[in-house]
Amino acid sequence: MNSDTNEVQSVYYFDSDWARSKPQGIRLTTRKQQMKYDLYERTVQDPDFDIDFIMELFEARGFNRPSRLREDFCGTAWLAATWVQASANNRAVGVDLDREVLGQAEVRNRKPLPDEIRKRLKLYNANVVEAPGDEFDVITGLNFSFCALHTRPELLAWLRNCRAALSAPGLLLLDANGGHDISIESEEVRDCGDYRYVWQQGPWNPVTARSIRRIHFHLDDGSEIRDAFVYDWRVWSMPELLDALAEVGFAEVRIYWEQADEDGDGNGEYVEVEDPGQDPSWNAYIAAWKT
Repeated sequence: MNSDTNEVQSVYYFDSDWARSKPQGIRLTTRKQQMKYDLYERTVQDPDFDIDFIMELFEARGFNRPSRLREDFCGTAWLAATWVQASANNRAVGVDLDREVLGQAEVRNRKPLPDEIRKRLKLYNANVVEAPGDEFDVITGLNFSFCALHTRPELLAWLRNCRAALSAPGLLLLDANGGHDISIESEEVRDCGDYRYVWQQGPWNPVTARSIRRIHFHLDDGSEIRDAFVYDWRVWSMPELLDALAEVGFAEVRIYWEQADEDGDGNGEYVEVEDPGQDPSWNAYIAAWKT
C-alpha cells in the first residue's frame, strides 16, 4: 500500500479505542457496547426513508429501479441490510474502515438475515477511497460521514472512486448540513422516551472548518453512555461540495432542502431548490448523477 493511501486512511476517526480509553472514568460494559449501536440506529437512521427517497429520484427521472447499492462509511450497514430485504433483485456492499463497527454490522444486521438474502450483502473493511469498483446503481455517503475526510484531495479521491464505480445512470447520494448554527459550541438534547439523545458540538475552527462532535445517551435507569460516538469533522460547505463534484465529472447535481414545521424545526420533507434563502441551520440531500 502506498504512502498516499496510508495518509488518506489516517484521517478517519471512529471510536474503536473507546473501551480501552474509558473517557471520564466511565466503564464501558459489553451491554453498553451493544446498546450504543442500537440507540444510534433508533435515533439517527431511517433506512426505509432513504430507500424510498432514492426510488423517488430514479422514478422522477424515468430511470429503471436501481438494484445495486454501495453504502460507504456504512457503520452497522443497516441501510445496506434493509436494501437487500426490499427486493430479491437487490444487492448491496457496505464499506467501512472500522473493524469494530463492521463486527456490529455482521452480528446485528447481516448474520440474522436468511441465507438467500444474506449472500446478497457483502461487507468490506476498507478505506472508501479503495472501495469495490463494481458497477453500482447507487452509492451513498450519509449521516455526514464524509466529513471524516479533512482535505480536498481526500474528498476528491473518494468522489472519483464513486463516479468510477457507478453505472450510467447512477446516483451518488450525500447529505449535508450548514448554516450559522453549525459553528456554535452547543448541546442539543432530544427526549426519545426511554432514553435521551445528546448531540454536542465542540469549538469550531474557522480556519480548518473542523470541530469535534459527540453523541451521548442518557438512560432511564440513571446511567449514561458518554462519548458513545466521537467525530473529528471537517464540515464541508455546500459550494465546496458542489465544486468538488463538478471537478470529478458529475455534470448534473440537484439539491433537496429539508422543509421546516411551524416551530422552525426540520419536518423530514425535502424539496428541490436552487436558492433556499437564509437558514441558520439546514439539512439537505445532494443527488449527483452519472448519466
